[in-house]
Amino acid sequence: MPQPPRDESSSVPMAQNDSKRVTLRDIAEKLGVSHVTVSYALRGIPRVSAELKERICEEARKLGYRPDPMLHALSTYRQINKPTNIQAALAWLCCWDPPEELHTRKEFHAYWLGVKDVAEKHGYRLEQLVPNQKLSLSRIQQIMQARNIRGVLIPPPQSSFKQDLAQLDWSKYAVVKFGHSHARLRINLVTSAHVYNTMLAMQKMTELGYRRIGFVSSDYLKRHTLFLGGVLRGQDDLPPADRVPYLSLPEQDVVNGDASRLASWINKVRPDAILTNLREIPAMIRGLGFRIPTDIGVAALSVHDGNADAGIDQNPFEIGKAACESVISLIVHGSFGAPTVPRELLIEGTWVNGSTLPPKS
Repeated sequence: MPQPPRDESSSVPMAQNDSKRVTLRDIAEKLGVSHVTVSYALRGIPRVSAELKERICEEARKLGYRPDPMLHALSTYRQINKPTNIQAALAWLCCWDPPEELHTRKEFHAYWLGVKDVAEKHGYRLEQLVPNQKLSLSRIQQIMQARNIRGVLIPPPQSSFKQDLAQLDWSKYAVVKFGHSHARLRINLVTSAHVYNTMLAMQKMTELGYRRIGFVSSDYLKRHTLFLGGVLRGQDDLPPADRVPYLSLPEQDVVNGDASRLASWINKVRPDAILTNLREIPAMIRGLGFRIPTDIGVAALSVHDGNADAGIDQNPFEIGKAACESVISLIVHGSFGAPTVPRELLIEGTWVNGSTLPPKS
């Protein structure tokens, strides 16, 4: 039979007077250190040696220290509402070469604008660092230390980027990445709600009268996104006869504009609409002689970059803002390094009607 939750109150030591909350100064007095040192240790700020931090944490447990939620809220409020004099830096680790290429992607540029908006409001300057042949990862580590960078934001990398960011020592930084790329780097991430967005797109496409909705992606994006999960879940709501097998193109086909596999797939499954997260697909469809939307309707999972005006607005500016707010929150709370359990923050997208997918008569 399930046991009721254990009452922990009797096992929590209290100060000599039960009505008196144990404070940072009580712990500091016991150990002969300053209350500021105690605060740094309990918040994980790397200004205290590992040995002293362990002693402070142990003493806090013995005394039954519990943070005062009201004081904590006040401290956080003061931190995030300081005058916005630029006094610290956040790094934007851009894994694109040249970095200007990233900003040609409207989605990723909007990430940058959202990050910049929040950073400046909170008094941080945003510094772009670009790992490439001229700037090694070890040199980037030195630069971040020299410039007192406390937080790092990592946008999605160029598909050709091969360096392993997990090699960097992240223990002194609050770090958040965009999306599921850099798979070996197990840190908090912010991204669009891939499954929700794809299911929303399929629902809206069905409401517009399309019945055979095919999904086209690439092997690279299939590994680094979860859109396919939304497609398979969305197909579960369709009659079996209307479930179209998805197409995943080799990256080389996408780069070279090789539409032979796309042509074979279209001729075989006969879709009346295509949903895609590849910006190249509309041009490839037209190159095969099909008319959009007369022969095949097209919806993009990013109306910003998909070369189709119907589909999902992933709200990238909001994604950028959320990522920067997450990094600043980690800094304020002294949460540095890779977390034991990484967290994901998902931002829902919005459906946009457009000429590439009109209502089907």
